[in-house]
Amino acid sequence: MDGDFAVRNWALLLAASLAAVVCLFVAYHLYRQSAQARFGAALARLQAGERKAKAAARALAKATSRLQKLQTRAASVRPRRLEEASEAVEDARLARNNADDQLLVARNELRKAIVEEYPPKRHAVLRRRYLREQDPKS
Repeated sequence: MDGDFAVRNWALLLAASLAAVVCLFVAYHLYRQSAQARFGAALARLQAGERKAKAAARALAKATSRLQKLQTRAASVRPRRLEEASEAVEDARLARNNADDQLLVARNELRKAIVEEYPPKRHAVLRRRYLREQDPKS
């Protein structure tokens, strides 16, 4: 292809590049609708939810520990600091409840993807592998 061809057929080259972009967009969209992509997205949300739930549990434990330390020496601690620590514990408790709820939603979404996208003989294996049940308070 030389410069003369490009000058004479610029519209054809422009249309071909636009068609390539549209084809890539359609292929990406079709991939995102595939069973594996939906399962992978649900699994990623579940793993992110598990990380958030663990982080919220650690934050709650830390805030509770700090409040207990302040309560043991309540006679020498400013009341405002004690109140702030108790509010921090309550905030951490609410954050953990929120993270636990999001984790339940993510598990349900993954369970739904397993049931809808895979044959029944694979359900038990996939659930055991990806939906390992844990203590609700761990």
